Amino acid sequence: MEQWSSWIRRENTIHKTYVFRGKNDVDPADHTMIRIMLPLVYIRKASVSPVDNQYQLKKEDQVIFLINENRLDEANDWLNKNGFTPV
Repeated sequence: MEQWSSWIRRENTIHKTYVFRGKNDVDPADHTMIRIMLPLVYIRKASVSPVDNQYQLKKEDQVIFLINENRLDEANDWLNKNGFTPV
């Protein structure tokens, strides 16, 4: 978390909202995305909740990610491959 705090202070991050349209077995907190992007919250219908290890992604959920700008291409590749589209 300290690394993310540092990147935020140096303005090396962006936050973006994506809608999920892929398969339900995708983990938005995928360990391969450490230091690339961080899922913050998901929005399902009118409810907003933090992404945690009990969260199960469903189609049409929106997820707000904090993304390391220096690794934006890697984040976009993962998001596209796993059925996320920008809002």
